[in-house]
Formats: sequence, C-alpha cells, structure tokens
Amino acid sequence: MDALRDFTLRVLMVCAVISIAVEVGTASDSDRPIAWIDGFAILLAVIVSSTVQAFNDYQKDKQFQALNKISDDRKKVTVRRDNVILTMNHSDLLVGDIVQIAEGMDIPADGIVVEAAEIMIDESALTGETEPNQKNTIRECITKRNELLAEGVDKEKAGNHALSSPILLSGSKVLQGEGKFMVIVVGENSCEGRIMSILESENEATPLQEKLEGLAGNIGKFGLISAILILVVLCIRFAVIRIQQNSFQRDDWNELISYLLIAITVVVVAIPEGLPLSVVISLAYSVKKMLKDNNLVRTLQVLKNSYILL
Repeated sequence: MDALRDFTLRVLMVCAVISIAVEVGTASDSDRPIAWIDGFAILLAVIVSSTVQAFNDYQKDKQFQALNKISDDRKKVTVRRDNVILTMNHSDLLVGDIVQIAEGMDIPADGIVVEAAEIMIDESALTGETEPNQKNTIRECITKRNELLAEGVDKEKAGNHALSSPILLSGSKVLQGEGKFMVIVVGENSCEGRIMSILESENEATPLQEKLEGLAGNIGKFGLISAILILVVLCIRFAVIRIQQNSFQRDDWNELISYLLIAITVVVVAIPEGLPLSVVISLAYSVKKMLKDNNLVRTLQVLKNSYILL
C-alpha cells in the first residue's frame, strides 16, 4: 500500500481499469478475448514496480528489526516498583518508578533525582551545550541555593551551572556518579518523546522524490490537457459532420467511444509506466552496494531521512 501511493502508479491504474472496461465493452466478438491485454500490461507494470519496492522495504525492515532487538536488549534498567526490585526495558517504565542511576546509562524518562552521589549529566543531545551538568536531590539544591544567597552571590555572575538541578531529561547521558530518580514523565510526553514525534511528523521528501513528483505531475497535466483537447476537437468535428449530413445513427456511438479510447491512450502513453520501476531498481541496486560497506537503509525512497547504522 505504501508503494502504491505514488502518483504515477495511481494514474496508470485508473487508466488501465478504464482501458480494460472500454476495450472489452466495445470490442467485437472475435476481438473481445484479447481486448484486455493492453490494460492488463499496464497493470502488470504497476504490480512489478510496487512488488519490487515492497519486497526491498520488507527486507530492509527485517534487518532493522533484528538490529533494534539487539539495541532493545541493551536498554535494561534496574527499577524499584511496589518495593520490588525489577530489571526491565526502557519502554516498560511507569510514572512513579524509582530507577537506579548508573555511570554510562542513557536516561530513559523524565524524572526527579531522589538520591545522588556526584552525578554529572551530558545534555548536549538536547540543549547543544557540551559542558556537563551536575544533578542532585531537591533538598541539596535548595540548601546550595540558600547558601549562595546568604553569601550574596549574584546568579547572573555565577552562571547557569552554579547550582545543581534535580531534573533529569530523557535522552541525556550519565557521565559519572550514581543514585536514583523517580520517573515523572514517560512516552510521547517526555522530552525525548516530543522530539521524536516532531522528527517523525516532518516526513520530508528527498530531492529525488521531489523531482520525480514534479516530473510526473507535469507529464500528467500535459497528457491530460492534450487528451481533453483531442477529445473536444474530435467531438466538435463529429458534431459538425453529423449536422452537415443531418443524420445520426446508432453506430455513431461506437465512433464517440473510439474518441474516448484515443484520449485515454494519450494519457497512458504520456506517463512512462517504466519510470517508477526503473527508479526502484536503481535504488535497490544502490542499497545493495551500500550493504557491502555495512550501511543499512530502511526504505528505498526516503534515503535522506533513513537511519544509517555503521
């Protein structure tokens, strides 16, 4: 279904169905057994193109699922829930869980530090600041703040890192220290979850996609306008001839239908049904070449936004 979202393939499918219906409906008894071949040939090209693309996407998705499974196995944290110590995946965390902080771990959810021993956090992936931030409990942070105020230290002169913070953000990394924190936000509402939802919603088209869509759109518009113009001219000529002859017979309907077939033929011929297939095959070949360099691409079309794992 994702492969069939292509504009060119959709136009070809519509033209193929109309062509089969009209050809079979208007063909003579002797030609009717083979009247469906032209339309079916177009459908066959669409089926081959979409099948090749779907098979490659499926194959790459299976490879990424295997890699994601290995990655998920590493995302284990020690949690205290209902006074029971558990080991679980990041995705299974709930609000209220107490998570053990260890050096080198990625913070799996937004939370508040409840126990700390020299915890330093790298938040560069979220804020862009390379300087690590110290984290501590709320009680220790308030105590330190009161001491600075009593000493008359100006907050602006002291800098942003003069005070430690009790807040942990998902997506940050523990550089050193250990402790515990309470989960307060998980899933899509967490800091990392909101960033990922924004990135996934953008779904930007690649330059190749934009050029192909523009080319297909221009060809489609030109073919459609040409087909309509030809149909109108033929109908006007037909009407003028019939008015001059002052006669209209039942067989004349077949001539009008033949004009419609000519218009459909113009649209079908204008759109190159081999273009999607050639693009898919060329991209598939490129992906195979990238595999030799240990690069994996999730989908063929969105090469610009694909996740590349070395």
